[in-house]
Amino acid sequence: MPQMIYTVTGTFDSAALADEWAAWLRDEQIAQMVACGAMRGEIARIDNPKFVVQVQYRFESRSALSLYQLNHGPRLRAAMLGRFSPGRGASFARATGTVELTAATTSSGC
Repeated sequence: MPQMIYTVTGTFDSAALADEWAAWLRDEQIAQMVACGAMRGEIARIDNPKFVVQVQYRFESRSALSLYQLNHGPRLRAAMLGRFSPGRGASFARATGTVELTAATTSSGC
């Protein structure tokens, strides 16, 4: 059964707010997501446009992601939106996807 990814992309009006969200992800949210079923989380700052931060969570399977979405997602999303609301200059987009390849099995040189 393939692993799944769950991606949240935050777009912010300022570098300060983007920094605050990234720190919150690092210090609080990723650990909560792992406690609720994610295998891990990774944060990336997108180069262009400015003030975009993306977090990607990996789940063991589609059923593990579905369980998270049903049992924990609404509560954790509400907590995030309570802290980083559109009124503060934040907007979010979510996406899910299937992992097809996790690492190359052979080196092709470079």
